[in-house]
Amino acid sequence: MKIILSTFPTLEGAESLAKVLLEKKIVACVHIQGPVQSMYNWKNELMCEQEWKVSLKTKDENTGEISRVLHQMHPYDIPQWIEINGTGSLKYEEWVTEG
Repeated sequence: MKIILSTFPTLEGAESLAKVLLEKKIVACVHIQGPVQSMYNWKNELMCEQEWKVSLKTKDENTGEISRVLHQMHPYDIPQWIEINGTGSLKYEEWVTEG
């Protein structure tokens, strides 16, 4: 099971991604949290922005397609993409990987 983390500048963008991925049946679940305050350096400037955190639960073989869709839909030049190998209860992992 994989957990993919990203952020979006708007709730609408995060929800749009979630709907597309769920309709394509390449994620089992999407959690959207926010807004959160993000601080980072971008092009030698300290940025402080409001963002929405997105966590996607999927099976390992879907990460390539998810990456393609996310990068196509995302407004940032370099969207956050963090992949985590996850383990959970047997029943939860079965549910995530069944779809």
